[in-house]
Amino acid sequence: MQKQRITDKMHETVNTSETRAVINSPWIYFVFVFLLVFWTDSFWTYTWENRILYTIANIAVVIVAGFCLLIIFGRGKNIALKRFAVIATIYIGIFLCLIVRSEFSLGYIHKLCYPLIGVALGLTLDFRKFAKAFVQVMIFLAVWSLLLYIMAQFKLEEKLPVVTNIGGIEFHNGIFGFIAVQGDTLVRNWGFFWEPGAFQAYLGLALIFDLFLLKDRKPIILIILSVTILTTLSTTGILSLGLILIIYLIAVKDKESNLNKRIILVVVILGIMVLLISDKLKSMVFSKFTFDDINDSASFGARYYSIVGNLKIAVKEGLFFGTGIEKYNSIYINTLLGIGYNKDMSNTNTILSDLARFGWLVGIAETIMVWKFSKKLGENTFQRLGIVIVITIMLFMENFSYSLFWMSVMWFGLEVFNGGQRNENNVSL
Repeated sequence: MQKQRITDKMHETVNTSETRAVINSPWIYFVFVFLLVFWTDSFWTYTWENRILYTIANIAVVIVAGFCLLIIFGRGKNIALKRFAVIATIYIGIFLCLIVRSEFSLGYIHKLCYPLIGVALGLTLDFRKFAKAFVQVMIFLAVWSLLLYIMAQFKLEEKLPVVTNIGGIEFHNGIFGFIAVQGDTLVRNWGFFWEPGAFQAYLGLALIFDLFLLKDRKPIILIILSVTILTTLSTTGILSLGLILIIYLIAVKDKESNLNKRIILVVVILGIMVLLISDKLKSMVFSKFTFDDINDSASFGARYYSIVGNLKIAVKEGLFFGTGIEKYNSIYINTLLGIGYNKDMSNTNTILSDLARFGWLVGIAETIMVWKFSKKLGENTFQRLGIVIVITIMLFMENFSYSLFWMSVMWFGLEVFNGGQRNENNVSL
């Protein structure tokens, strides 16, 4: 009992104490987080056929990392020295891969930049305010996307201009949201991201922040984020949402949560009813789980083989130094063909693709980073374990290896929770 009270007090201190944050304006936080999300994971900067914004975004990452290095030199004394071990492991692994494979590309520079940006964020911003701004940004994008989604049910999106991604797929352009030119297929909510699966991962993280870190738990936020995840028609999104809500139902027990729990029950019942009514929707969501022959399911097969394929590469091809960036894609495809899979070759795994590409040092260090970040978002063992599982699923089902937001925010959270911003309170979790 005493141990639990101490743990709760430590968690409260982390969430409420004064920090050394340099920036405090809520609007600055909102704009900054929006740009961070937009930077490398939006349709405009990642998959738009016009590569101007893509090029600018990639160059900007390096420039911003340079400024962040100056911040670290100026405020680096606030960083707990033991945290440098994880950063050093990442850097050593990447440099060894670069040297042994005798290659160099912008991808290596970006992987070196993300820790710098993340640590600088931890020294400059307040993580709680950052998380709150992130939830607000995702609410804005969710509401905007839901309006477009409703328009699409009545074919009103056809009045919007059309843009094309690098794969040749056309979209009705809603600026902060897109609707694919569907024909007779079901409408999926892409948000303004490069695919619905990426959108659901962002929405899921916002829901975790709101329910477990910030504890705002306003019913309207729960409804908007949950419904938007469902409209992505992402199997991973539905699975993650279900796990998040189960964790909340079991682990959060207070009077304020009763209304939210009723809302969750209604959302679940309505979701099940919609699935039962629509055979086409039921087929789209559940046909991915084809266990008789995984090769028959492109979506599930891609995710399954991104685990098997990357592990095989890491053991057989990558060894200690990884395959390197230039040869990785061809090795990955040949590995899947060798296994007997020839459908969707998309590499959907963040951590394991880095393990295969850059070697075991980088893969293990990133795993530690994700583990330490994820488990600090909950206030008890059940919540922490559940959140670790959910975020691991997100990173195993979508490839965010070169996502500025995901790679930086993990370092940001690691730095904040493990001594950087909170050292003056003598809190060590």
